[in-house]
Amino acid sequence: MDFLNLAATSEKIPLIGLGTMGLGGYFLKDSSRDQEYINLIRNGVELGLTFIDTAEVYGAGHTEELIGKAINKKRSKVFLASKFSPEHSSFHQVVKSCEYSLKRLQTDYIDLYQIHWPNYDVPLDEIFFALEVLVKKGKIRFVGVCNFPLSWAKEVLKRIKNPPFCSIQDEFNLLNRTAEKQVISFCQKNQLTFIAYSPLDQGKFKDYKHYKMLEKIAKKYQKSVSQIILRWIINHRNVIAIPKASSLKHLQENASTVNFKIDGKDLEQIDSLFKTKVVNVPAAFISVAPGSDRKVYLSKKEALANTFNDVPSPKSMAFYLQKHLKEDIKPIKIKRQQRQKNGRKFILEEGRVRYWAWVIAFGKDSKIPCLIRD
Repeated sequence: MDFLNLAATSEKIPLIGLGTMGLGGYFLKDSSRDQEYINLIRNGVELGLTFIDTAEVYGAGHTEELIGKAINKKRSKVFLASKFSPEHSSFHQVVKSCEYSLKRLQTDYIDLYQIHWPNYDVPLDEIFFALEVLVKKGKIRFVGVCNFPLSWAKEVLKRIKNPPFCSIQDEFNLLNRTAEKQVISFCQKNQLTFIAYSPLDQGKFKDYKHYKMLEKIAKKYQKSVSQIILRWIINHRNVIAIPKASSLKHLQENASTVNFKIDGKDLEQIDSLFKTKVVNVPAAFISVAPGSDRKVYLSKKEALANTFNDVPSPKSMAFYLQKHLKEDIKPIKIKRQQRQKNGRKFILEEGRVRYWAWVIAFGKDSKIPCLIRD
């Protein structure tokens, strides 16, 4: 495994880590494959995937429990990263969330503690004070943020000195390269580490328009397409990737990604064919339907009432969007409907709170930034 320094520190972390969302459940606990996942995590550590990223919300805490069981005799080998949820952003809630995570992880410290999503109703200084207290108590070592607008990341860099702000985690893959120009460049300029989650687009890369080209490149290097994509990602300076693996084969492929390099011409071909295009689509053209794992608001009235108790709420996020630049929003993901209904050409795939926040802030006739999955 190849390593890089975490931000400007002397801490070494692997270029490829292990993402754990879905191991033990997504937002609800699932114990049906516990021993399989425990073994998977242990095998990953032995293969060099020693950066393990998790969160208190994964599997309603069960994912952390599985990690704790898997690494309890290998803690010194692992760089452990976790996150607290936005609804736990007050001083006392941050401290309490950390304590609960430590208990589930069966450890007395977390290497990298991250703010999972911004909470626009809690002052950043209050969050930073809680993190500073946790560092002084030896509960956490480093601090990172996830899914933060660039304007907020800049504020974090200005304000937080101790504990050391070291990383920004965001989605980065061949479909969604929106982080590349601004956030990754910001990290490179300020000696921060960028952690790419969903680097393989949750396995949906097989449906990409230029998938055959990726297969051709993979055949040239005698590698899998997923290895080509991961290699392209970690070729960016200051970037590591945390793909999830569901089998030993996937673990082995991920770990061996560092053992080869892609030549410049092939990298240029990937760059040129996979250009992320953010399209501004009228919100009225997008159909919102209930998902299998998460509830969605079906009307503006429901969103304003925040019946699912989302934090931040659609209304709170809408206020932020009105106050700041519209471009600060992370694009939602949509896909075309085969059969258009009531003039709605697309269906919402990801970004339910962002969608309704935009509608509340600017109306259904306004155009919202989207990534279209063709």
